[in-house]
Amino acid sequence: MKCFTVTEKGTAAGITWVKEPYPHVGVGDPKVEYDYRRVEVDGALAENVANGTLYDCSISLDIKETDPRRASYKLIVPNGKDEDRALVKLEAHCATNGRTWYELPRHTFTIAKGWYANAGPKVNTPVELIVLNKGEEVRIFRTEGENKPERVMTVYFDGRAMGVKG
Repeated sequence: MKCFTVTEKGTAAGITWVKEPYPHVGVGDPKVEYDYRRVEVDGALAENVANGTLYDCSISLDIKETDPRRASYKLIVPNGKDEDRALVKLEAHCATNGRTWYELPRHTFTIAKGWYANAGPKVNTPVELIVLNKGEEVRIFRTEGENKPERVMTVYFDGRAMGVKG
């Protein structure tokens, strides 16, 4: 899978990851612990990525040996079986005093969802790590105060790259 990040400025190739406390992609705001998720980056994949940005990966279900009822997704070295998909981190902070949200395709595979706290009370921006198939698109909306919702942009995956419509 190819990896992309979507912000209010548009799309960018790659998803950044950090090493501490273990290699992971952060989903949400680390300052808001209860709304922050970590998606583990496998050690073999982390060794191949020198600059802290993932451009290609695959996903594996990691069953915890200590508790067979617990499992989580892990980003692993690309296996070539999912080249027509994209791993997308949605973190568009479009609304300053309102709310931002995403309209995802039906049956979108969501790996993790967290929140980024904005300045206002109970005003948060969702951060999502999702898998898009070729030809799928995500619409990004915002609302400011009492105004009606406004579509900010639409991003799509054409099988090779992410693009922006409108």
